[in-house]
Amino acid sequence: MGIETRDIWHRTDWEQFKKDPNYIQLPQPDWVFGHDPQLYAYEEFPIAAKAVETGSPYQPRNVPMGDATARTNDFDAAKKSLVTKTSTLVPPGPAVGA
Repeated sequence: MGIETRDIWHRTDWEQFKKDPNYIQLPQPDWVFGHDPQLYAYEEFPIAAKAVETGSPYQPRNVPMGDATARTNDFDAAKKSLVTKTSTLVPPGPAVGA
């Protein structure tokens, strides 16, 4: 995505731009802008830890496969919460000092 954007901005196809001015728009793919790293870390840690402990292969789930890294603008901020509800991530433990 970065190399493609650089090439479009620095080696602009002006005929393509005349047809579609969005051609040079900064891509905002949902897989980057909509990613919740805190939630992902809580969900993924046990899987990654098991792979390390057992020597089994590990495939991250936060990187799209194949051509999914193509320049897209499918991120919709209105559909995303900027706050992760941590109460749903961490099971309640004993009270401090208990």
